[in-house]
Amino acid sequence: MEQGDTPSSIGKMPNLIANTNKESMKDNELLIRLNRGSGLGFYIRGGIDNPHLPGDSGIFVTRVRDSGSAGVDGRLKQGDKILEINGESVRSCNHKDAIELIQDAGDEVSLLVRPGTEREILERISEVEHGSKKDDRKTGEFPFALGIGSYGITAVAMGIVAISFYMIIRRGFRSYE
Repeated sequence: MEQGDTPSSIGKMPNLIANTNKESMKDNELLIRLNRGSGLGFYIRGGIDNPHLPGDSGIFVTRVRDSGSAGVDGRLKQGDKILEINGESVRSCNHKDAIELIQDAGDEVSLLVRPGTEREILERISEVEHGSKKDDRKTGEFPFALGIGSYGITAVAMGIVAISFYMIIRRGFRSYE
């Protein structure tokens, strides 16, 4: 187990309950109901006290064991963001509170998740670091709060260093005149 990962519980084969409440969710959200049985079989990371990803303090699934309830059900995946546990929002909670909600949930655990969120966030970060796929100057949209578009921090820093170096050299030559 990696540092920061927390097992939802330990156990063997579960009893499963099918998803029956799809009409109250958004298209990109999935309600998963799991019977604890001998164990849920997934690990989580994140929270406002220790974010798993830059810019998102949500609770993320970091691993799903094949033998646990979640693994047998097959819908919960690594990288899914958990939005609610048994109807309680975990969008802005710390890691310990999320663990307690899972542990105190009883025999049936209901998870509202947004599948693939970790991958989406990492793709956005990669676009900012390596240049955006669209021309941000034309749309007026800028990735994150820095507003650096596709130019990158490295280029800006290099420019500042070059100007500073030029000014130092120029002053040095003037002092010998």
